[in-house]
Amino acid sequence: MAVLEVLAGAVLLAVLLYYWATATFSHWSRRGVPHLPPDPLFGNIKDIVLFRDLHVYGYQKLYHRFDGLPYAGLYQMRTPSLMLRDPETIKQFLVKDFAHFHDRGIFCDVERDPMSATLVNLSGRRWRNLRTKLTPSFSAVKLKSMVPLLNECADGLVALVGAGRPHEEHQVEMREIMAKFTTDVIGSCAFGLHFNTLKDPDSQFREMGRRVFLPTYARTAIHLLRVFFPGLLGVLRLRTVSKEITDFFISLVRDVIGYRERNGESRNDFMQLLMQLRQQERTDKDDKEDAVVLDDRLLTAQVFIFFVAGFETSSSTMSFCAYELAVNEDVQEAARQEVDAILAELDGQPITYEHVAKMTYIEKVLLETMRKYPPVPGLVRVCTKPYTLPGTKIHMKVGDQVFIPTFAIQRDPNIFPEPDRFDPERFSEDGRKSWHPFAYLPFGEGPRICIGLRFAMVEMKLGLARLLQHYKFLPAPGLPVPMRFDPKAFVLTAEGGINVRVLPRSAHGV
Repeated sequence: MAVLEVLAGAVLLAVLLYYWATATFSHWSRRGVPHLPPDPLFGNIKDIVLFRDLHVYGYQKLYHRFDGLPYAGLYQMRTPSLMLRDPETIKQFLVKDFAHFHDRGIFCDVERDPMSATLVNLSGRRWRNLRTKLTPSFSAVKLKSMVPLLNECADGLVALVGAGRPHEEHQVEMREIMAKFTTDVIGSCAFGLHFNTLKDPDSQFREMGRRVFLPTYARTAIHLLRVFFPGLLGVLRLRTVSKEITDFFISLVRDVIGYRERNGESRNDFMQLLMQLRQQERTDKDDKEDAVVLDDRLLTAQVFIFFVAGFETSSSTMSFCAYELAVNEDVQEAARQEVDAILAELDGQPITYEHVAKMTYIEKVLLETMRKYPPVPGLVRVCTKPYTLPGTKIHMKVGDQVFIPTFAIQRDPNIFPEPDRFDPERFSEDGRKSWHPFAYLPFGEGPRICIGLRFAMVEMKLGLARLLQHYKFLPAPGLPVPMRFDPKAFVLTAEGGINVRVLPRSAHGV
């Protein structure tokens, strides 16, 4: 009898688990939305979850299963997700009907995981209120004042790429070098600190950045959980950021604030703005539930995301750009000619904000880099109030998910012909006429577009210009063409790094 009871219990448990794993799988058929048959528990992303496919390639395959359609239904594990394919439909969701889709639906728990409460993750009015308060940090006036600091960091970048051999051809790994440069930029421009990452191989700040993005299957699994099972992170008491990293940033913020308060120091930077906001008890006294109380934990979370997003997205783009310049000599030469012309105007003076604005070809090179290698390869939005897609019978309820496969769209040959070819002229005045603006989303779009977009562009253009002033880049032996990505990373990361040969211009007449 006991055996039968155990068997019956096991069968019942199996039935319940199967029901739980498939209970949502009639979602799209009931709404008449085209979709693929899902696998129990995994939905349509089994190969991604089991790491058989790199996430961007897995979504790219799913994207092309619905060629010709403006949208399709996906099951991201158990989560029904409306995949948008048509740029005009994407515009509808990100801009025109933003009021219905203003949240990302990402796990955020200030108590257990303080670093999760960032501007990127916050929802509703709490996000809107904080975004409004932080926006002044990225005004044109602020950016202009930061250019001398960027030039100082770029001096260190040029020296590190030179590797102590200013007259010899040599090989360097660009991913790590660019990460050090952008880390120093964030330290100087945001926190008023000399992180000294470009000179100190044992820099704590670089080590923290490295740990946040260290490619591991476990980190990628947690990333999937926070998007598709956000509640489960809380139940399992999992952190998105380790306690060690959390404690490091809490200590950093405490030390910087303490020093400035003790010495009466005030700087025109991101940290100072946060300190000023911190003095306010609440930014919204009319709605206690949605008010933003910038206490020490929330303040530290904003410091953390500014540090992480500030160095990672820019360094990734700059290193991929160095790769493309190395394998596309004609593009590199055109960029170098622009730099030389601008430097001739300056006649030995440092690059200014106004001259960065004149670097139109370098800007096109960076924009094309982000088309091929978007810093954020997919966007997620969550329905925040009932919605009906115009012209359809598709009704969405609060909590329903929308997914935009940025990488797949930006490599769609129907939008960008020969998508694997690196062609900065796609972003010329005439080139832009051939594609819809919402087919290009490396920084997102609409009210939730990346708040640091302009800062990142100034930083990357100036850094790249300074490198082209001094060096020519060539492919190192064994450099893969096309690029190969690390399958363990949840952001696009070159497998094995980006190794290029560096030819000093001063010694070789180039």
